[in-house]
Amino acid sequence: MEILKGTSRFIYILVSALLLIGVVLGIFVGRHYASDTIVYDYQLKVETPTGDHVALQYGIWPELANIDFFQKVREGFIAERANFIEANLTSMQIHAYKDGQLLFTVPIKSKGKEGSWWETPSGLYRAEGKEENHFSSFGHVYMPWSVPFQGNFFIHGWPYYPDGSPVKEGYSGGCIRLEDTYAKQVFEHIKVGMPILVFEEDIKNAFSYALQAPQVEAKSYLVADLGNNFVLVSSDTEVESNTTLLSKLMTAVVSSEYKNISDEAAIAIQSYFGLNRFAALMQAKAQALGMHTTTFLRSPKKAESDSTTIGDIFLFLKYLYTNRPFILSMSANKTDTRTYSAPIFQDIKPVHPFLAHESFKGGASNSNKAEVSNDVGTMEASVALVFAHPEKETSEFSEDLISVFSIPFNGEERTVGFVVLDSPDAVEDTEALLSFVQSMYH
Repeated sequence: MEILKGTSRFIYILVSALLLIGVVLGIFVGRHYASDTIVYDYQLKVETPTGDHVALQYGIWPELANIDFFQKVREGFIAERANFIEANLTSMQIHAYKDGQLLFTVPIKSKGKEGSWWETPSGLYRAEGKEENHFSSFGHVYMPWSVPFQGNFFIHGWPYYPDGSPVKEGYSGGCIRLEDTYAKQVFEHIKVGMPILVFEEDIKNAFSYALQAPQVEAKSYLVADLGNNFVLVSSDTEVESNTTLLSKLMTAVVSSEYKNISDEAAIAIQSYFGLNRFAALMQAKAQALGMHTTTFLRSPKKAESDSTTIGDIFLFLKYLYTNRPFILSMSANKTDTRTYSAPIFQDIKPVHPFLAHESFKGGASNSNKAEVSNDVGTMEASVALVFAHPEKETSEFSEDLISVFSIPFNGEERTVGFVVLDSPDAVEDTEALLSFVQSMYH
């Protein structure tokens, strides 16, 4: 009987303790998330710079560097009487809206450096969560009043090290940093799922051209300004192609972006892109960028089963130029792959026919190769492997070539993308197109 009483008492104490722990955990979790479970689902359509009406999509939108398109998106939210955040990286301000009305404005202290690995990308995002004092395992710092909105990108207060000392002023690692007082104000306004509209104007787009056509043998080609989207010359841009080049570059982008938040990309890379999951990530990225004619059916190792059009390739080049220029630099062998410490991966040796051209800024060809000797699953290795795909093995081999050049027009350097598909001699065709645009435009 005493044993039973003792056992009952022990069970009673254990249950009471578990209930107490549950209450404490509930209070803790509730403090962080319970009041922030609202998920907004605004169904809006906006007109793109090309005149198409598309439904709002969450993710990186290079078009949001166009101020007219950005204003249409913002006006759509206001007309919908939406609750949302506008992070204007041009004016360096955050504007908080409630029921379509401007509630308050606070200054942004710092952002990701333009052109770096961690440039803060323009786009339409959702608040993915909230944490009063997040510890970054990447930067090894505490980030007060943190709101993640895209992978490792956050809105947060001023970060500090475990010993309490604040980080120095300067560019962030891609996050939007605020003074702590303002960060707390924004944190208290944001609910999980709230739209976050990130905008930075592309000041290079106020450029115009004055026109004529070239002698090339490629089945389709496109030459266009990556800054203002002006098409200098093109042919059959809607023809479907099975080029492997887009798969190569998309592999680099997805590898670098998903390495920020998990080891998923590294695992995929170590198995030579054999996971269906990685192909799904590539497809999702293409859809988020508006590349609606692109399909990735298999892993990048068998990219000949993929399909796309030159129009979609240009959209992707535009994205690289605007948000991931370091990948173009790596493909031109013009970066040391440095992030925050000494380079871990240093033997990237891309082979591109215009690699020695002084105005060449990056690209891809279906003969690109690299000597990859690092077997560690680093971001640098994952990006480098994009240059290690085998060439097509076919008796009737046609060439594809993507090239980006910096070309002076009327005293101003412009970044221009060249895409040549299904050509008997892609180098000769690209040289002809390069000569054409330099002689015909001013």
